Amino acid sequence: MNTKIIAIAAVAVLVVAGVGVAAVVMMEKNNYQYDVSKGWKSWDPIVTKNASTSKIGNHPLFADQVELMYKDIYGEAPDYSKYKMSDVPEDYLKPVSYIVSQTNDTITIKSQFRAVTTDSQSQEVNVTLNKNCKYMMAAGSQVCLLYALLLEKYDGNKTTAESKLWEIVYAMDKSAFAGGSADITKSMGLTIPSSVKKLTSTYYLNKNLTEYTGYVESATASGDVVIMTGVAGDNYEALSGTGKFLDMLSNATPYKASYIGMFAPSVESVFGNVMTIGTLFGLAEEAQKYVDECRLKFYAMYKEAEGKNYTAYMESAKASAAGTGTIINGVMTNILHLKNICDHEQWKEVGNEFVIDKRPKVIIFYENDTRTDDELMRVGVETSTSTA
Repeated sequence: MNTKIIAIAAVAVLVVAGVGVAAVVMMEKNNYQYDVSKGWKSWDPIVTKNASTSKIGNHPLFADQVELMYKDIYGEAPDYSKYKMSDVPEDYLKPVSYIVSQTNDTITIKSQFRAVTTDSQSQEVNVTLNKNCKYMMAAGSQVCLLYALLLEKYDGNKTTAESKLWEIVYAMDKSAFAGGSADITKSMGLTIPSSVKKLTSTYYLNKNLTEYTGYVESATASGDVVIMTGVAGDNYEALSGTGKFLDMLSNATPYKASYIGMFAPSVESVFGNVMTIGTLFGLAEEAQKYVDECRLKFYAMYKEAEGKNYTAYMESAKASAAGTGTIINGVMTNILHLKNICDHEQWKEVGNEFVIDKRPKVIIFYENDTRTDDELMRVGVETSTSTA
């Protein structure tokens, strides 16, 4: 039976097909038909599940992961040979500078804290550290980044770079170990020595204060230690969330313990974090090379996608939509040349009808999202304008 478009914004129609009954919503706009049995597949969007919570950000595979998304969307990688560094505008993805000042022996860095939980604004506290700290405690992504910089310094010699890495890394977030969500053996081929301690969390600092206290006391017995984390967990509420933790660090003896919070709401802030890590560990030249290579690669993607004008929607595994002030929004708009259909701040649930109305050309999910394809694409999910 043929369906007819009624001259109103939307009307529910029943289409009998064999023994099944499917709800179809007819849209006046562009003669568009939304079929509940197809869900978001009704308008045949491009779908990529190559966004990554661990690699898009302070991670050496950042550019590689974005390229996977680019190929999903546009079919093939850009011709990078067409571009050189002099083509990249000076202000394109220019790193945010978190380095306040430095001497031959010390460096003062802006440690980042969220201003409020749902905001992308940060609060900064200057922290002065001795360069080339003996030890580091960090998330897996930061450890991988340090390894990549060491690999560059030692001309690709993996054995030397990895040996130097494990001299520095005292402890890592448990997610970086085998089977974790940020498994660095799987992503980077690194073999974690048994001497490396496993942190319960690099997000919840006060909740794991006893564990951190023990590790800091042990590490500072023989050298300075710096703890680097992403800005989340207890430090959502600015300094008030990390008070006891910071007090514990200030009492470390005989060597010094410091904390660097790394906020990454943009690609530019990620590059700033790379420069911070590189400068702190005597790898500033290697960090600058990494940043330049990423900026060149990202600029090529951006230029090659010009004129496509695709709209896009990004959804987390918790069904929240990415808005402004998120790293993935920066990737979408400033690298993949996509127009985000969401203009709210940070992450927020927007509802099925909102996405249906906007009909984004591109829909993005995280690679570790465990929902089925039909669940992701709302197949069979009723809307407020559909009937059955």
